[in-house]
Amino acid sequence: MTLMPSTPFFAPAGGGTDPFFHIHTNPASDGFFLAFEMYTVWGGGWTGEMGTFPVTRTDPASSTGICPYFDPDGPGPLPVLGGDFATTGEITINQLDGAGYDIIVHSLLFSDGTTFGEFQMTG
Repeated sequence: MTLMPSTPFFAPAGGGTDPFFHIHTNPASDGFFLAFEMYTVWGGGWTGEMGTFPVTRTDPASSTGICPYFDPDGPGPLPVLGGDFATTGEITINQLDGAGYDIIVHSLLFSDGTTFGEFQMTG
């Protein structure tokens, strides 16, 4: 198992019209930025429950509202991937609540061709 130099940031869902969970790495110490915004109202495919879900967010009727972003050089000049709403993949949510998170990302494919294989994040 590989550990990152820092502990990822985690914020449980708050208020607002579409509460979302937020997990992200620390670009200053990790050297890259990987973030997951998980909206509980945006799509009909995921509303905060545990289980395995596709990563989709293009259509509010079928989207899961699980939104990954990746900046390969963190604070550097390369653009952030994922802002085009075209990222696909699959994620298993084992825990996501006020006490913490446990997610397994099975795959991610960004529109520029960048891919991630399986990894787990807990906190």
